[in-house]
Amino acid sequence: MQTLSVEKGLVIQNRREVVKKVEADEDLKILARIRSKERMQATRNRRKKEHVKQSGTRSNSTRESCGQSKTEFTSQSV
Repeated sequence: MQTLSVEKGLVIQNRREVVKKVEADEDLKILARIRSKERMQATRNRRKKEHVKQSGTRSNSTRESCGQSKTEFTSQSV
């Protein structure tokens, strides 16, 4: 009977370890999902900034290609 209780104890201990491992795996998945969302958000923000920067560059280059620099354009419009 003592061996049976020892075996039960080991089975219960093994189950606890399995449950802890499953919980740890779930936690890691949640953290990975959070990090992924943070990376996607950072990428979106960076691309928005790059897009705005490129948009500003294009409008300046268009004015210059028409024979007017940015300073000439602003002084003529005033």
